[in-house]
Amino acid sequence: MLGLSKFIMYMLMVAVIGVGLYWLIQITTACSFHTPSGSMSPTLLPDESGLVNKWKMGARIFNIFDAIKGKPYEITRLPGYGQLERGDIIVFNY
Repeated sequence: MLGLSKFIMYMLMVAVIGVGLYWLIQITTACSFHTPSGSMSPTLLPDESGLVNKWKMGARIFNIFDAIKGKPYEITRLPGYGQLERGDIIVFNY
């Protein structure tokens, strides 16, 4: 049986690994988005949500700390597996 301190350390380790995996997936694999208006009707309806597949074009990587401070930063992309095709929906950050 684990002592209380070992149990707390174990749960803390599980939480840190879980948060790390969540951010790794958000950065490199998929991200959720929300359609705020009806500008994409009838393809996407207002207040609809979905997932962005970042593997097709490759995920964007940049220094978030420079972006927060307002400093100039360089955006690079991880290698993607495909090209855009007719009918693909593109999600822009605003």
